Amino acid sequence: MSSGNLLWDAGDVGVSNSGYPILDPSGRLMLIWGQIGIVAVTPDGDPDWISVHPGSTNVLLQPTVGAQGKLYTGDWLGVEFWALDPDGNTIWAGPNDSHMLHRLRITPDETLLVATGTNTFGEPQWLRGYSSADGSLIWHVPFDPENGVNQFSSGWQPVFAADGQTVYVANGFVGDVNDYAYLYAFDVPFDLSLDSDGDGYADSDDNCPNVPNTDQTDSDGDGVGDACDFLSDQCIDAIPICPGTLTGSTVGATNDGSSSCSPNSFLNRDVWFSYTPATDGLVIVDGCGAAFSYFLSVHTGCPGTVANEIGCALYGCSSAWPQVVFNATAGQTYRIRVTGFGAVEISYTLTLTGPPCQ
Repeated sequence: MSSGNLLWDAGDVGVSNSGYPILDPSGRLMLIWGQIGIVAVTPDGDPDWISVHPGSTNVLLQPTVGAQGKLYTGDWLGVEFWALDPDGNTIWAGPNDSHMLHRLRITPDETLLVATGTNTFGEPQWLRGYSSADGSLIWHVPFDPENGVNQFSSGWQPVFAADGQTVYVANGFVGDVNDYAYLYAFDVPFDLSLDSDGDGYADSDDNCPNVPNTDQTDSDGDGVGDACDFLSDQCIDAIPICPGTLTGSTVGATNDGSSSCSPNSFLNRDVWFSYTPATDGLVIVDGCGAAFSYFLSVHTGCPGTVANEIGCALYGCSSAWPQVVFNATAGQTYRIRVTGFGAVEISYTLTLTGPPCQ
């Protein structure tokens, strides 16, 4: 019997290069379609159905298929899980939690999605268990940095033992002077008492589940702790600032603007500041001294868009940090937007140099 013969060529079905083909129980190939959806290809090479993610995802990862034929995938920027039935219909789509998904697998009993990922670039990786019923987070295990270094990892494809009670994960750190790899084994059930930020409060009782706040202070009584309650989350609520330096983060922030230099603007988690100079003069807004690159833009009104943008930058300040320079007019209010890449949460250091504020 001959082998290696071409059986069929399905042509271009719009499939991106995000992972390899996955077979479902009926023998169909499940492929990422244009990074925004899934295409099912029959054993004869014919597209059976194409389904597009209903949310804001832009980089879907390789899917995983359970024994019942249900398919699960997620967004690299946002851990925005998505479940489909064998006919390509959406069962549920999970919320975007802003973190970065690397790989995911469904447990043999199809009750749990085991995923690997990280909070953002350069932070410790994690292993998590999500409910296959609705995508809700059940448990979280962080990986401490090895050799004091947090790097992007390679691999990270979870593999289950035959009994489905143990999962193996390979964590390969790349980009360091000395690359290295570690292999981990975990029991799948885990302790269901989840405390993601380690502040002593379970996520179900924590008013800031991703930001440590042992005092649980909620000054305005809105159910969101002060540690993650962003008064500057919206352009119209921008915090007034004067020349000087301030620090902060976009943890828990949502999207409320766009700019010409930040890709995936509809995903960006942004915070806003306002500046009204008392006199005309040159203004410099930069992010020198921060530990993470991000985008800065300056706008003349709300909502902040490309149409009212007067400056936008990723790099500056010795070509290492974002910097916007412009000539300000006395009495004009300028809105300053700080955001990261995609849905990534970032910490920032913002320095404003210019005329005194009004």
